[in-house]
Amino acid sequence: MAPTGATILVVEDDIDTRSTLVALLRKEGYEAQGAANGADAIHAIELGFHPLVILADMHMPGIVGGELAEYVRHHDVLAGTAIAFITAAPETVPPGHAVFAKPAAFADVLRFVRGHLQRRSAA
Repeated sequence: MAPTGATILVVEDDIDTRSTLVALLRKEGYEAQGAANGADAIHAIELGFHPLVILADMHMPGIVGGELAEYVRHHDVLAGTAIAFITAAPETVPPGHAVFAKPAAFADVLRFVRGHLQRRSAA
């Protein structure tokens, strides 16, 4: 079961992938929300959704994953937020981020989420 208040933002332009990932995370007990692109993700953050984990595609229309990562890195409230990229082009992911090549196994993504949240709660 997910820890109380464990929030995850899934940023993916493919609606089927985004919906499936959000549904699977919710089934695991996480408070998961989806965004279709980087601009929608930033909008959700500005409206007060402060995820502990962001799972993002790298290449989307408009604001891409790397730009979203820069925004998060400079946002005071999101300082401890982990970002993992789920992408068909893992070689384009900026250094310092977890990366899962598409199609990513949900078990691997879930292991990343759980690991980050456990490290965060131990700190």
